[in-house]
Amino acid sequence: MSTSKERKQKARFSNLQEFLQKRSEIGKNYYSYSEEEGSSIWEYDFKLQYNNCGIRNTFYNLDDESDSIERFRKYRNNGQINQRSDFNNKSGDGFDCDGSGGLCELTLQVYQALWNWNFSDVTEQIRSKENLEVLVAQDTLNSFQTTYSICKQYKWADDLESMFRTYAVLTHSIGNFGLVPIFEYQCKIFKNQRGLSDSIRDYFDISLAEILKRYETKKFIRYVNCNFLWDYVDNKYECLSLFEKPCAYEKKERAILNSHTKGLVDGGQALPIDKKEAGYFLENVQHCIKRRGIFMVAMLKIALLENMEYEYEGENKEKWSNWKVSGIYKKIMDDVFLSDNMFLDYNDVIEAIVQMLGDREEFRDATSILTQLKEEIN
Repeated sequence: MSTSKERKQKARFSNLQEFLQKRSEIGKNYYSYSEEEGSSIWEYDFKLQYNNCGIRNTFYNLDDESDSIERFRKYRNNGQINQRSDFNNKSGDGFDCDGSGGLCELTLQVYQALWNWNFSDVTEQIRSKENLEVLVAQDTLNSFQTTYSICKQYKWADDLESMFRTYAVLTHSIGNFGLVPIFEYQCKIFKNQRGLSDSIRDYFDISLAEILKRYETKKFIRYVNCNFLWDYVDNKYECLSLFEKPCAYEKKERAILNSHTKGLVDGGQALPIDKKEAGYFLENVQHCIKRRGIFMVAMLKIALLENMEYEYEGENKEKWSNWKVSGIYKKIMDDVFLSDNMFLDYNDVIEAIVQMLGDREEFRDATSILTQLKEEIN
């Protein structure tokens, strides 16, 4: 029988290889929101990395908390429960699941592998105010706290408890992490201000609509493709409302009357106006996070392939010479994600990658990963 200390040591990952291979045997309630054994890696709650980031004198081992909402609350309060408030602003120890502050090494490794993004390089450029219009930085795409707090205020949360328990984990799963522009917005950096702005409130559909206003068409298409955001846009790459009825949202039908659509178009209400809209949001955002997480895990597996048979020879060869990923992933990035093509959905993207790779023997491992991806994501 394992001790409590041994269990805690198993509830974290030291690097991407461990993460992808699930070397840590994590039990139910610790690994994901699921009560079933055999949870998938895209469900992993990165809050469990809290006690593996080099912070000293932490107040609480978040591994000990099996209740996902309580774990979120303790994470936001640096391991303590504040009796006066559900959530404090996260501060004091510098740890953030999305890699802000530079202390969640596992998340930073995700960014580096998928996007050749380096925390120290970008941080230095931000400090020197260089290239702010083109830089992107790490962020959590959709906030748990915003919607949960408003639902608690209006006493909707109890009726939506099951979905909130799921979302409390998924908000800090791999599918909800990404790179967000840091152009100037309301006299501040967009990445930081979007959570404070009354017109955005950390909802990523409205955030993406703001990015669309700033980026010319080709740049926006590439931003969506490189960040795997196809569930957030329709077939014309116009932003979809997360407050739409889920059945319509999954068909990528443009919302017409809900409050978020007004927010997308003319600066209307950013928060849900009733329990129904809050429920729609929770269903839609979980749908987006899950599918994007499944896709990201597959891309990480391809990026980390040790394939010596293929060497990338594209136009970015010199630029990407220090990017320590497989040549196959560089080719996918160059030929698919950095293309100007607009894709209908994940299946359309997967098919484009498969066609690009063809039936070449040197790509067999990547093709196998893509075959499994297509089954998992549908």
